[in-house]
Amino acid sequence: EAFRRLSWDEVGPRAVLSRAVAGVHRGRVLAALPGSPKAVALAVDRILAPFWGTRSRSRAEKNTGTDMLGFDEARVRLLGNVRRVSLERAPLGESAGRVLGEDLVARDPLPAFDHSAMDGYAIATADLGAEGPFALPVAGESRAGSEVPPLLRSTACRIFTGAPLPARADAVIMQENARRDGDDLYFDARPKPGQHVRRTGEDLARDAIAIAAGTRLTAGALALAAMLDRGELAIARR
Repeated sequence: EAFRRLSWDEVGPRAVLSRAVAGVHRGRVLAALPGSPKAVALAVDRILAPFWGTRSRSRAEKNTGTDMLGFDEARVRLLGNVRRVSLERAPLGESAGRVLGEDLVARDPLPAFDHSAMDGYAIATADLGAEGPFALPVAGESRAGSEVPPLLRSTACRIFTGAPLPARADAVIMQENARRDGDDLYFDARPKPGQHVRRTGEDLARDAIAIAAGTRLTAGALALAAMLDRGELAIARR
């Protein structure tokens, strides 16, 4: 009612388009304030002021220097009286667009083990001489989901993207940067330790917060929850 009685000149077109919605339910004042600072100030003055006994700064008060309740303080007071809604659990497929009710914590590191970021050959840089070119025999192969072979000293292990890194190996040579002749591997550039290797916990350490409470769940957030082996989430009730 208060906003309907305001004139166009007093409110302005933007405030009119984002008018507040307010009412009383069971003795409580309920108000949904618009995003415009001017419109919020009007809402505080015309609707909420009778309940607080204070006002935000009006145009006249700005000119006279009278004490007033500023926008930031009004916002703090409003948010201070907000009650948190209860939570419910829902499967991932029904959680899109909902708000996460509690921190989603990584139970295990992500990735869970050191693995290759490229198709190529795993080596131990300590086995190489000072300068190239280099030649190593290829012994063993590491594939995702298969048993990891040991990396024998002064050898290379064929490895594929996502496959676990053999013990002792600390670098991966891209297959495009090497030449294979039978069981022998040839390459010119000395790789740096950690090259094309994704380390355990590189994305998320154990017990790290993967998604913070209060986050609106997007497709990416739900994909991350699935990667963390969560079939359902605690979300805020609507």
